[in-house]
Order: sequence, then structure tokens, then C-alpha cells
Amino acid sequence: ENDPCDIIVYKGITANSDGINDVFEVENIQLETYQNNTVQIFNRWGQLITEIKGYNNSSKSWPNKDELGKLESGTYFYVIDLGITCSLLFFIYLL
Repeated sequence: ENDPCDIIVYKGITANSDGINDVFEVENIQLETYQNNTVQIFNRWGQLITEIKGYNNSSKSWPNKDELGKLESGTYFYVIDLGITCSLLFFIYLL
């Protein structure tokens, strides 16, 4: 069994379709312990950009292919509800 909040969040994204750091990666979020997770992404003004239930770094991730090239570089904020007793709030930077 995993400890609560046993995840690692990578804070840099280069959404340029080169296959490296193209999406917001949350290590271990795909584990069964966190299958009921929800990830919310907000812009710098606090507006909700997306909410993804069951985030898994691949088929359910941010930004998706339709959003690549449409997002502004800058700081975004996230809330991760792991579906257990732990939630995280912090920022990521989109280059």
C-alpha cells in the first residue's frame, strides 16, 4: 500500500509535440490507490482551464493534443485530489 501523497509532480512542460515533457506528469498517480483522482488546472487568473477525472499521464492528461500550441506560456496552478485523504495545490510552468 502507498503512503498518502506518495506522488511526484514534475513542474515543467514544453508542449511542443517532441515527446519530451509534453504533458503535466504526476508520477504514481496511475496506481490503483489513486484511481479516483481528479486534477484541476487553473490559469494565472484563477480560471479553471480543465478538470480531468482519473488522470493517468497518457490518455487522460494535460495538455491534450488539441490544446498543444493554443496555450500561452506562463504559470498555471493545479489542484490534485487523490481521492483519498490527500490533496495537493501548487504551480507548473508551461514553456
